[in-house]
Amino acid sequence: MPTINENRGHRLRELMDAQGLENKALAQVTGKSTSTVTQWKNGYEIHTEDIVVICPVIGCSADYLLLGHESASERTTEAHQLIEGLSSTDYQAVLHLLRRLSG
Repeated sequence: MPTINENRGHRLRELMDAQGLENKALAQVTGKSTSTVTQWKNGYEIHTEDIVVICPVIGCSADYLLLGHESASERTTEAHQLIEGLSSTDYQAVLHLLRRLSG
């Protein structure tokens, strides 16, 4: 029987695949290494401050990523589309703001 973290890792993997998002891109957004993203996908714990940054990028709520409380088909890609349209400077500003809000 999978652990809670393994289930979370499976959801992360599924959502990243649906977005066509590679480990390197998520690592860049979160400021973590690609090996950390791989660990998350393999069932290692994802810290709250990382979840706050990850969820808008992969188009799901924290409830879904943490607990699976909504179907993957209900997620939105609006945040992902908004992020893609940002300049590098604006992207860094948004990332900085999200990190401040989460900590």
